[in-house]
Amino acid sequence: MVKKVRLCRAVESNVGERRAYKKQLVRVQKDFQVYVLNEIFQELERQNALTTDAKLPTVPNLKELKRKTLKLLRRGVEFEKFLQDLIAKNSKRWLDALRLVSGSVAERFVKKAMTSSTNAQKAALIAAGVKPSLIKERWSVPVVGRQYLSPNAASAMSSMIKENVELITHIGENDITRITEVLTKGLQEGMDYNALRQELNATNGFDGARADRVALDQINKINQQVQIMNARSLGCTHARWKHVPGQYTSRRTHMAFDGQEFDLNKGLYDDSVGRSVIPGQLQFCRCTSRVIIPKEATTE
Repeated sequence: MVKKVRLCRAVESNVGERRAYKKQLVRVQKDFQVYVLNEIFQELERQNALTTDAKLPTVPNLKELKRKTLKLLRRGVEFEKFLQDLIAKNSKRWLDALRLVSGSVAERFVKKAMTSSTNAQKAALIAAGVKPSLIKERWSVPVVGRQYLSPNAASAMSSMIKENVELITHIGENDITRITEVLTKGLQEGMDYNALRQELNATNGFDGARADRVALDQINKINQQVQIMNARSLGCTHARWKHVPGQYTSRRTHMAFDGQEFDLNKGLYDDSVGRSVIPGQLQFCRCTSRVIIPKEATTE
């Protein structure tokens, strides 16, 4: 005989927060790209690597830079090495500036994602019969305004913010590499600044599609991690896995997990990765869970 249990409905991540984060990621990346390009041009002018018959415009012209580069080459100086040395000298400063910007972006996103998931979870738990007074007692840490989280979820916030800052910074590191490659090509082909930007956008860089994947992955991770920590604070120990077909992946193991009960502290063993996982933990996983509510947490 199957034991009858009280289940909370599954709560998926907020689509609006995902879309907003995607836009933020694209904006930060494009701003960083322009920032690095302008820094490179300004440094080249300071080193007299641009033509001297015109001041550096707001949007520099690569054709002017090309003429000076050819002069450098005639003096036996390779432009590639000149550019590499310039980037090696300044990349840490550029990435530090990106970390500063990404810190506020990541913090805003993580707080919104956590509070959005918590609010939706709270409504689902109350609908399933959990005592509102218990939630108020156990979810006691203020985050934004009158939004509260469980202590464990609140303590995990800083690591989630750090993960997203590092993620954005890594995107910036890739951008610097791409800028080096495209700038060298631009010099050889005499591209102007707009042509260079188009070339950067056309290469396999961080575009809207990749931003959407990153935003999806991060919000699903936060959604499930926060809900599991909040649920544990209410005395919940187990949940049932709910498989959600992925937009970018749908794992055979997770399809098999659908409906299986798991310990909130352990998850289920996924032989495709050789370890136990919880819903939303693996990249692009959209699975959720239905928490099993203990009798002592209900109004009955």
